[in-house]
Amino acid sequence: MPNHSSKDSSAPVFRLETNDTIIEVTVRDNAPRVLTLKNPAQGWNWTEKGSALRLLEKVTVKGTPHKLSWTYQDFHETNDSDGHTVTLVFACGEPKLELVSHWRARPGVGPVETWTTVENKTGEDIVYEYAEIESIGIDIEAEDTLTLTRLGRGGVAKLGYNLGLLEDDLQPNQRITSTTRNTDDYVMGEAHVPFQFLSSKTHGIYFGYEWSFGKFAVMTGESPLIAHYRAYLWDDDRTMTHEDSKKLLIPAVYIGAYQGDLDDGGNRFKKWFWNYKTPQSFRDNLDEPLVEYCLDDNETSIVSFFEKYDPAVNWGAELSKIDIGWLLGVGVVDGNNQASWFGDDIVKWVEDPEKWPNGMTAGHIAQKYGQKLALYFNNTYLWCDLGKRENREMTKEALLKRFDEYGFQYLRTDHAYENNGREGYFGHYENGPFYLSHEGFMEVLDFLIASRPDFRYEGGMKDFSTFRRVTVCAQDDSDPITDDCPANNRQSFYASSYVLPAAQLKSDINLATGPQTPEWVNYNMRSGFYGAWMSNPGTPLHFEAYKRNVALYKEKQRPILRGADVYHLLPMCDLKNWDGFQFYNREIDKGSILLFKPSTDAEDGDMKTIRLKGLDRGVSYRLEFQDRKEQTTVMTGAELMDGGLTVTGMTGNHASEIIWIEPVK
Repeated sequence: MPNHSSKDSSAPVFRLETNDTIIEVTVRDNAPRVLTLKNPAQGWNWTEKGSALRLLEKVTVKGTPHKLSWTYQDFHETNDSDGHTVTLVFACGEPKLELVSHWRARPGVGPVETWTTVENKTGEDIVYEYAEIESIGIDIEAEDTLTLTRLGRGGVAKLGYNLGLLEDDLQPNQRITSTTRNTDDYVMGEAHVPFQFLSSKTHGIYFGYEWSFGKFAVMTGESPLIAHYRAYLWDDDRTMTHEDSKKLLIPAVYIGAYQGDLDDGGNRFKKWFWNYKTPQSFRDNLDEPLVEYCLDDNETSIVSFFEKYDPAVNWGAELSKIDIGWLLGVGVVDGNNQASWFGDDIVKWVEDPEKWPNGMTAGHIAQKYGQKLALYFNNTYLWCDLGKRENREMTKEALLKRFDEYGFQYLRTDHAYENNGREGYFGHYENGPFYLSHEGFMEVLDFLIASRPDFRYEGGMKDFSTFRRVTVCAQDDSDPITDDCPANNRQSFYASSYVLPAAQLKSDINLATGPQTPEWVNYNMRSGFYGAWMSNPGTPLHFEAYKRNVALYKEKQRPILRGADVYHLLPMCDLKNWDGFQFYNREIDKGSILLFKPSTDAEDGDMKTIRLKGLDRGVSYRLEFQDRKEQTTVMTGAELMDGGLTVTGMTGNHASEIIWIEPVK
C-alpha cells in the first residue's frame, strides 16, 4: 500500500514509486505540490524545497474571460493492474469546472506519469488559450553543474537539421526553449524529440512530453543549479473552443529519475515504454518488425514482380509497400511520377483507374504470395479537418471501407505539411498546430486499432502519442537514392534511440546505388539492422546478399531489438570516422554490436578499441564476429567495460561488422 502521512491537513502525502523513481505529492494552498523527486539508489531529492504546480488559470465563456480560483475537494487512490494511481480533485465555482490531477506509477523500471483533465460543467462551450494548457511546471535543484540535453529529431539527415544531442551546461539567468510539432519537423531547426534530460554528475532526471506538438522551457535565476522546467502546448495567442460538457485532456508528462548516464536513464525509460505503451499487437507478434520492401504503383508491374521473384520464398521479406503513385491525382512530369500533393483528386483516396483497371487489388495479390501490404494515403480525406466531429466520423468510415476492400494491413502516412494552404492531418498549419485536430487523428487511429485486429499504422512522427499507436516510424526521409543513405539513417537514429524503442524506428535503404562492392552491400543493409528496415533487393547482383542479410536479421538481430537496451558506444556517424551501437535484450540475454567505418580516412584507421556498457561484470561473454571470425573471443563483463574490445581489419571504405554477444553458460 502507498505511504501516507499527514504533513498538511489539506491532503495526505502520496508516495508513487517505481524501481527508478520516487515522487511524493500532496496538496498545499489548493494546488498540487511535489515534495520529493529522486532515484532510490542515488538518493538526491531534486525537489527538496518542494515545488507547487500551477493549475489552469484562465478561460473564456460566452466571450467573457474568467480568472480561475480552484479549491481542493478530495483524492482517490487505486492499486490495480494499471499500477498505483492517485487523483487529486479540484473545483472552480465560476465558471463551473472540475480539474483532476492524475498520477500513476507502474511496477518495474521507469517514470511516474502525470496528466490533467478539466471537465466543463458550465453548460456552454469554453475557450482555452494554448499558453494556459501546461502539462508541468516544476522547480528543481541540482547538486553540481546542471546539464540540459535535448534530442535532435532528425527527419532528413542529408539536410543536416536536428541531428544528434544538444547539450548545454546551464548558466545564471538563462532560458533555453525547444519545440516539437506534428508537421515538417525536419525543416524546423528547433524541432526536437519531446524529451529532455537534466543531469548532474552521475545521475539525472528526465521529462517526456507525450503529444506531438508542444513547447518546453528551462529557466535559471541567479544560481545555475536551480531551474524551472515547463512543458506546455504553445506560447502565442492561439485559442481553441472545447464543446459543452467535454473533458479537456492536458498532455501527459513522464517524469523519471535515474542513476548513471543518458544511456542508463534512456534505456530504463524505453523498457517502461515497451512494457506499457508500445502497441500490444507489436509486442505480441514476435515476427515484428517485418522486413519491408517497395512495390511499383500499378497492377501489371506488381503481378510481374511476384511471378518473377516471389519474395516470400526467395528473399524472406514480409511486408510490401506502395507509395503515393497508386492514387488518382498523381501526375507524370518529364516521364517521372510527380506527386500532386495538394490536388483535389489525390485526397479522394481512390486508385488511378489506368494503373488499376481491376480496382485496388494489390493487397489481395500480395496475400496470395504470403505477404502483407502497407498502402500510402496522402493528407486527410477530402482535405477535411479532423478537429471536427463529423470529419472524424467520415474519415473512419472511408478508411474502414478501404481497409476491408483493398486488403492492406498497414496504413502508411507522412507528417502533415506546413503552410500548404490546405488542411493537413492535424488541421490547417498556416498558424501552427491544432489541439482538436491532433485529438481527431489519434481518435481515428484508436478506432481502427480497436475495430480491426490486423490493422497497423506506419507513420513518420517521433513523439510518444504516435509511438503508442504506430508499429514502425519511417525515421528519416532522406532520398534513398543518394549514396550516403546508410549514413543518413544512422545519423537520424542516433538521438532518437536514446528514448524511442529501436524496433519501432524504420530505415529506408537502397541497394541500387553506390559502388556495388560486397563491402558496400553489407554496409548498406546493416545500416537497417538497428531497427525496422525497408530495402529492395536491387538487381540479381544483390539477391544472394539480400537473402543472407534478411535471414541474419530475422534469426538473430530482430529478437534482440524487441525491447532492447541501446548503448551509444561511439559518436554519431560523420561519414568518415567509426560509428556504432551496442544492443542488449535482457529478456533473452543476448546482444549485438553494429560497427561501421565509412572511410579510409577514419582517424583511428582500421583498428579501434570499444568499451562496452551494461554488462554483468562477473559474467563471461562470448563475442562472435560475423565476418572476421578469427577475432571471436571470450571476455568478462569487467574486461569488456573497463579495457574494451579491440576490433581490427576494418580496411577500405564502407567497412562493417556485427559482433554477437552471449553469456557463456
